Parts: sequence; C-alpha cells; structure tokens
Amino acid sequence: MSKLARGVFFTGKQSVVLREFPLVAKPGELLVHSLISAISHGTEMLAYNGRLPDTSEGETLEALKGEYSYPLLYGYMNAGRLEDGSKVFAFRPHQDYFYALPEDLICIPEHIELDDAVLIPSLETALSITHDTALSFQEHAAVVGLGVIGLLTAELLLRAGAASVIAVDYSPERRSLAQHLGCNVSAPGPEFSELVNDVTQGRGVDHAIHTSASPEGLQSCVDICAHEGKVVEASWYGRDETPVRLGEVFHRKRIRITSSQVSHIRAELSSRWDKNRRMQALMELLPQVCPSKYISHRFPLAEAAQAFECIATNNKALQIVLTNKE
Repeated sequence: MSKLARGVFFTGKQSVVLREFPLVAKPGELLVHSLISAISHGTEMLAYNGRLPDTSEGETLEALKGEYSYPLLYGYMNAGRLEDGSKVFAFRPHQDYFYALPEDLICIPEHIELDDAVLIPSLETALSITHDTALSFQEHAAVVGLGVIGLLTAELLLRAGAASVIAVDYSPERRSLAQHLGCNVSAPGPEFSELVNDVTQGRGVDHAIHTSASPEGLQSCVDICAHEGKVVEASWYGRDETPVRLGEVFHRKRIRITSSQVSHIRAELSSRWDKNRRMQALMELLPQVCPSKYISHRFPLAEAAQAFECIATNNKALQIVLTNKE
C-alpha cells in the first residue's frame, strides 16, 4: 500500500521546505494521520543552523538513524490518530501521514489531550534528568536554562522533594513561569550567586542541572555547587566544543559532572526501572503536569519555515508546534 505524504525537510543551513513524497507500507504497519508535531528547540535548531554531527551513531530511535546530511527529514515528536480513531504518539518526523508498526506506537488514553501527548519526549527527558540527579529529600537544586526541558525538570524536582529549586534564565517571561511553579528565580550573573548563597546559607546547591547548551551556563553550574555537589549536563551541543574551567572551584570542591541522556536508564535504577515503567509513569504525569501549558505558538505544517524562523528570531517562542487538520 502506498500513499503520498507531506514532510518538513531541512535542505541547508536555515532552509526548511515542505515536500511531498510517497509512503510505502511494510507488512503489519498501520497508517497514522498526524494532527500535531512539536519542534525540539534544542536539537532541531542544531539541524536548522547546520550544527548537527555527521552521523546518528548511537541513536536508539529507528526513525532517526542514518546520516545527518541535507536534505534531512527530521523531528521526533508526532501525535495523531489511527484510521479507527485511536490516539497515538510516535517518534516520527514532521509529516502529515506515516506508517508505523504497532510496537512503535504509544497508545494514548482518550482522557489525555494530544497537545500534552506530543510532548511525551520532553516530559520523559525531564523525568530522566530528575532520576539522574538523584536528589534526596530537602536538598537544594538549581536549573540553568528555562526552555521546556528546564521548566519541566524544575517542576519534577519540586515534586521529588527539593528544599528549593533555583531557576535561572535571561528571559523574564520564563523566570515568571518558573516562579509560578514555586521556584526561586534569577537572571544569570552575580545575582544568581547571591541568591544561591542566601537560599543555601552559603553552602551552594547540592545539584545543578544545566539545560541551556551554553558554556557560560555550564560554568555557572560548576561555580555554585556545594562541596562534592553534582552538575547534571542535560544539553546536547552537536559538534560544538564546550570549554569549562576545571581548576579553582571544580578541583577544590570535588565537583562531579555527569551527562543525562534519555535513551538509557541510570545504572543504579536499572534493576527496578525500565522504559516500560518510565512510560507508565509518564502517562500518570501527563494530565497532572500538562506540558502543553508551554506551547507558545502554533503553525500549520505548511508554514514550517516560518515556525523555525520564529524560534531563531523570537525569544518569546517557548514551544512551537506544527498542526494538521482533523
């Protein structure tokens, strides 16, 4: 069985076009009509700006394996309906139709809105970061970078029993969102260090989570940690190099830096947690957290180029989604 689909292709640096292409069903695959797909403002902007690595070696999602070269059909947050009307999510690029095997689809209960379901990867990443942080009850944490991942992580850390979460971003609008969650908020710079000292009585934070993908943000995480504190680096830099000072504070305070990557479960949890258990937890969290509250802009699929330009030029673009008609 074949069908024509429309998909969003990166064709070069800061060049995005909508192209029609044939879909061919493999045995056992089901047809999905995409109704909404979400843009990853971190990963996909690397593709938009020509900063992805050359290959996807190590990628665990079959739909995203291969070479990162133009033209590139990319993206991984897609939600829609099967022909029988059932709601599903899939790790698939921005396209209006696609075929997928049943085991590659996540069934979405009817009480969960597709606007929330399409952000399953973002909430899953935040949950993975929270697990990797291994925060103990009443410990202090900081989250540097308040995109959707940072905001969701801050909320989960508060739910996990943090004594405080200090949320840091240049954007006053994003700081306001974090403050509404119950975070202490600050702009980067000296006031951030002062706030950490005030909140932690001079000890520094037990955990600093970095999601801004900037060398300055990573360095600030190192600088505000308590003795033997931990920095959780959750950013992906593509091919960019990231300098960080490993003398001074890092050396004297025995700071640990660990990466967080959602494809794997932390080793200490792996005997009790697997991806199925994590997905069950996400289904419970989705209607409680409602990640769709961070959707700031909606564009039709045909206006994908304008959507990416908006992310590149509008610092108030928090989460952009692409939509298709029912």
